[in-house]
Amino acid sequence: MGKISDWVRRDGLLHIESCALLVIVLSLGLPVWLAAVLGLLAGIGKEVWDKYHGGVPSWHDVFCDCIGVALGAVIAWLTILVTIFV
Repeated sequence: MGKISDWVRRDGLLHIESCALLVIVLSLGLPVWLAAVLGLLAGIGKEVWDKYHGGVPSWHDVFCDCIGVALGAVIAWLTILVTIFV
């Protein structure tokens, strides 16, 4: 477990959390697939912003964004399924 936490780091967790939350919130008014696309575009857009505005773009951050988008989409779909079948 130590190796995973060393690789993800605090910044990676923030990327995962923010993208997951964004997808979940957007899925309240949009289809989950569109919320996921917008979440991914937001993560990539942040890295592009970093590149051109003095930040440090990172593939690590994009990877963590993808994990967050996937996690958010799964939570959103499970929420939809629970509301349908319960």
